[in-house]
Amino acid sequence: MRFIATSLIACTISVLAAAPAGAATARGAASTPHVTGGGSFVRIPGWRKERIDSRLLGDVSYLVRKYHLRINAGYAMTGHSSGGEHPIGLALDVGPSRGPKGSWEAVDRLARWAEPRQGRPRAPFMWVGYNGDAGHGSGAHLHLSWSHTPTRPGSVARTVWVLKSSATWALDPVAPVVPSVRP
Repeated sequence: MRFIATSLIACTISVLAAAPAGAATARGAASTPHVTGGGSFVRIPGWRKERIDSRLLGDVSYLVRKYHLRINAGYAMTGHSSGGEHPIGLALDVGPSRGPKGSWEAVDRLARWAEPRQGRPRAPFMWVGYNGDAGHGSGAHLHLSWSHTPTRPGSVARTVWVLKSSATWALDPVAPVVPSVRP
């Protein structure tokens, strides 16, 4: 009996240790799809300079298409918080596309969806920076950080929580597309 109790405690500790850094703030993170392994820093199709963790390409394409976004920043080792998600390729700074459908109203809708209440982001996001957050907001940019396991700057996270897995994106009838309006 003692062996079973000890094993149960050890399993519980290992599960808690594997939780993403933002799991406490990302509501529903436990039921959100996640991808372990296979990440790398890649160029975002349709954007000259911006890069992201490859496991987020489906999420990023979907958000750009649905909300008519311009990507201002993705993976970056400088110019952003060294302890944040830009240096690990798991954050985006976005604004409205320069095309006819791009607007701050669309960015506002995404911000409200990603963070229904200030400080309480929807999974898979661990932090959303917008109105009410210094240096962020309508007229500046919307910041989205994805939940992940602990990771050093410049390294790929072991596990990333996503809107949908890449396999699901491939089957989705609203498949991600390359943005038609270039930055």
